[in-house]
Amino acid sequence: MGNKRRFTWLSMGLLLCCCLTVAAHGETLERIVAVVNGEIILYGDVLDQIKTFEKGNRAINLQDPEVKAKMEREVLQSIIRQKLADQEVKKMKIYAPKGEIDKAIDEIRRENGGLTEAQFELLLARDGLDMKKFKEKLRQEIERKKLMERVVKSKIVVSESQIDARLQSQPVQPEESFRPPTNPSQSSSGDSQNKRHLAMIFLPVPEGARGDAVAKTEKEARKIYDKLKSGEEFGKLAKEYSRGPGAADGGDIGFVSADELSAEIEKGIRGLSEGAISEVIKTSTGFHILKILGVRKESAPPSQPQAPSRERVDAREMARRQLFMEELSRKYEEWIQDIEKKAFIKITL
Repeated sequence: MGNKRRFTWLSMGLLLCCCLTVAAHGETLERIVAVVNGEIILYGDVLDQIKTFEKGNRAINLQDPEVKAKMEREVLQSIIRQKLADQEVKKMKIYAPKGEIDKAIDEIRRENGGLTEAQFELLLARDGLDMKKFKEKLRQEIERKKLMERVVKSKIVVSESQIDARLQSQPVQPEESFRPPTNPSQSSSGDSQNKRHLAMIFLPVPEGARGDAVAKTEKEARKIYDKLKSGEEFGKLAKEYSRGPGAADGGDIGFVSADELSAEIEKGIRGLSEGAISEVIKTSTGFHILKILGVRKESAPPSQPQAPSRERVDAREMARRQLFMEELSRKYEEWIQDIEKKAFIKITL
């Protein structure tokens, strides 16, 4: 979401006239594309969400002007609704306390194989996020969920007669959720994968920074790199300069596999042997210098196939869940449309 700033009509006019930052394809990132109850949405906000969507939908051809324009309109509509929801969160004084956010992060780390804090931050960096940005996104997600529970979810009741009617009109098959068995003959468990023990010096670039701000950070990174080449200790410089994971431990971020790294970092350290130091690597979040502390070859030990873990959900419960989700979507759509009608929304995209 974009920064929530309030402007008078005069200041908005000045902004539109004075924006000089030009993005790829000749579009102005700082151009105001919508105003929602006095809060602005920038073209850059739309592009950011499109980039996120594009990562998981490679088949979409955004080089086609019609496809791109349609995508921009749809994403802008989604951002407008997010902003309206966030405004309602404020009105209702809904908030996610720090402890709740930290607990959610701990759960995410556990679900992803018990990642250390440093490994988790590295995964975030791969997706162009740092911990501060991720916590902010998580806070918004938790607060929006609480909003939905208050205005919609708490008012939904699925009756037994509704379930009976659904089962008669649309037979629902029982569902089995399961974790596939581990079977050496069906996987690449015999293949080895190298994990590198890495230390990192990271200098972040502020969100939205361009031009001189980026050049200044890069210059600082190259000065540190020169110190390393002249023989200064990596761990000492990491403690002094790094603003990333593991800084207090001399930049040590533990053992990391290739698929846990961003493409830029993986390319930058590819082929380096133990003890080697990478050149300055630029990513979407900042500038990195890495040292290979060690390399560990890992392969899954031979084992017997394990039976899958199954959880059976009966047809009646499946029908209840379907009805609940359908009603949730319908009522939320009604609620957000009502909020939209009452809001002042000006679109200039």
